Amino acid sequence: MKPHRRGFLLYAMLIVLALLGVFSLVAGRLFISILRVTRSGQDIQTQTTRFDGLVRELRADVWGANQLQTTGGKLVITRPDQGIVTWHVTADQMVVRADSAQERRWAGLGADFVFEIRGAVAVLKVQDGPMKRSDEIVLISQMQRTGRDSQ
Repeated sequence: MKPHRRGFLLYAMLIVLALLGVFSLVAGRLFISILRVTRSGQDIQTQTTRFDGLVRELRADVWGANQLQTTGGKLVITRPDQGIVTWHVTADQMVVRADSAQERRWAGLGADFVFEIRGAVAVLKVQDGPMKRSDEIVLISQMQRTGRDSQ
């Protein structure tokens, strides 16, 4: 009668250890990728929220404007209730809004901005940096559109 050997062979143990090593390596890389995606998603959400605030404020300024003009890359808005409001983009892509009382800044938007005037319409041209995609946001002045003036 032959004795029964109980236990695992050495090569079976090495295969199991190799499979566990590969699994842990893949799981670790997957975990790091998930963390990066989560962080970039939060960054994009923050940029979107900032951009929405910028457009909301610009829309309010243009809506009540009785005169729109661009000079040297600046958008100059004349409003009967707030006086002159200027919008411009700095060299580091920060959008700045200034009136007689305060100055507001929007940084970290991740795009290039250009202001244009087309009659009673202000156009904010947005060029997304990494994707090189251009969009235009058209903002209409109610006072210029209806022909009202602040005389």
